[in-house]
Order: sequence, then structure tokens, then C-alpha cells
Amino acid sequence: MLEDPAIVAAIAVGLMFLAAATGAAAALLWILPPEQKIEHVALIETRAALSRLLGFSLLSFFAAGLVELLLRTAAMSDLPLNQAYAEVGTVLLKTHYGHMWLGRYVLLLLAGLVWLLSRRSLTHRGVIALAFAALAAVTLALSTAGHSGDDGVMAASNLANSLHMLGGLLWGGSILATMLLILPRLTREDAPRELAALSSARLSALAAVSLAMVMVAGCYNAWLQVGSWHALRDTTYGQVLLVKLLVVALMAALGALNRYYYVPAMQHYADLAEPKAQFVLKRFLRGGDRWPPKAFLVSLRLEAGLLVAVLLLAALLSQQVPAVHAEHEGMQGHHHPEG
Repeated sequence: MLEDPAIVAAIAVGLMFLAAATGAAAALLWILPPEQKIEHVALIETRAALSRLLGFSLLSFFAAGLVELLLRTAAMSDLPLNQAYAEVGTVLLKTHYGHMWLGRYVLLLLAGLVWLLSRRSLTHRGVIALAFAALAAVTLALSTAGHSGDDGVMAASNLANSLHMLGGLLWGGSILATMLLILPRLTREDAPRELAALSSARLSALAAVSLAMVMVAGCYNAWLQVGSWHALRDTTYGQVLLVKLLVVALMAALGALNRYYYVPAMQHYADLAEPKAQFVLKRFLRGGDRWPPKAFLVSLRLEAGLLVAVLLLAALLSQQVPAVHAEHEGMQGHHHPEG
């Protein structure tokens, strides 16, 4: 049985903004070429735009969390939404969810303060790294508030789920930052083509690392939370997970296309040496002048659309009883119908 759609929507929106914030920080740290390598007005403007995206996303994530808190309070207290605000203090101080919510927002406040410091020096990598670390800690707090945190913050299941979430946020957020800000600015007529080509290659490398985090930690977490092929097939948790895996597989396929087709095309576009990657699809590189960035941008937009679906499915999963527990409860109900 699915939970309140409004709660699921609030969680999904919050995850989207957390992904955007994580992606903006990652872009400032890793995707954009270092300022010592190339400096151009387009690069300076892109850094400033990414900083604005980081600040806007932090504020929006904060607002989405407030909405989620009120919706959850109404559900926990069984009160109408317009009366639930009176019980918010009780939820914050006396429930596990409330404690994790408070922890999350202390970390979010830290990220916001670091962002304000970063506005003075957008090239200070140490400050941006601190903001990224705060966002990673926010992800840990989010995981701990769910079923994966039942055994404690440092439990293997919670750490695996946190790594899985961070990989997904890093992957999706980097795509958003590149699609919305980096490619449109770095492919202007006055910008050196090398900027877009180097950023595309760096995005591809970061996406590969993020995908590894998602897959390795996700497989371990799925083994813990599902437990059997039967539970994967016959529980709501398992069925939603299967759909999520399908969408992630489509994203991975697009990522492979980017890595082995569009990234080499971007290098060719900038007259740079193509990356030394196995199975580069050289024979499909076609002529023309402006097609590589335009086609690459279309591919990133498709990935971003799939990302929205993944985050919505992740929000649904966060509100489900893990399949291994649901199956166990079903077996108990079968053997002890009087209970």
C-alpha cells in the first residue's frame, strides 16, 4: 500500500533540490576545468551561476523539508493539516524522524553558511569541498531517518544506503548542473571550445564513479532490504524497486552513449585528443561544426527526465516497508491468523 501522495511528492521535490545542490558543488569542484588551466569570462560567469544554483537549491530543499515535516506531523497525529502545526514540536522532540530532521537542518544550515563564505571566493576549492561534505552528511541524515537507519547511524545497511543515495544525487545533480548551466554557457560563440570539451570529459568521469557507487552500494542494500526473489516479485517494495532498476538501467545506457560517443565527439569538436577509452565509437563521429554540443545536450535532457522518475520512485520506496519485513509479516499473518 502506498503512503500519502503528498508526502511522497514533498520528498521527491526535496531530493530534486538536494541533487541540484550536490551537482552544483560537484561542478565547482570537479567538472569545471581548474582556474589555473584556463581562465575566460564564460568560465567565471559559469562559476557564479553554479554558486547561485547552489544557494537557491539549499533554500528550496529547506522549504520542501518544512512542507514534508508538516505533512508527516499531520499523518502521525491523525489531524487535519491546518491543525497539525501545533504538534510539530512533539514530532521534532519525541520521534526518531524528528531527531533526524533536526540533525539534517543543522547540517543544512552549515552548508548555507559555507555557501555564503564561498560567494566571496568562487575559486576557493576548500570552501566548496566543505559545502559538499555538509551535503553528504545531510544525505546520511536522510538515510538514517528511514528503514535503513533502524540499526543506527553507523550500521552497514545505513552506510550502504547513504553511499547509494549520495552516488545517485551526485550523478543526477551533475547532469542537471551541466545541462542547465555549464554546456549552454561554455558553448557560446565567444567561449573557447576547449572549456566545453574538458567539462564534458570531467562530467563523464564523475558519472562513472557515481554509477559505481549507486550499483555496488545499491546491490548490497537491495540484498538486505529484499531478501529473496519471491519478495522482489510479490511485495510493493520489490515491485517499485524493479521499476526503479529499469529506469536506472536506461540512465546508465544513456551515460554509456555519452561516454563513448558524445564525449569523444566533444573532444573532436574542440580539436583535442580523444580520450583513451576502450570501445570509443570513432566510426560514428560525423562531420559538421555545431552538432556535438547540441546532441550532447539533448542526451543530458533525456537523462534528466529519467532522473525525475528515479527520484520519485526513490521517494515511494522510502515510504514502503522493506520487502524482507513485509514478507516476514505476511508469513506471520498466514501462520497466526488470530494475531
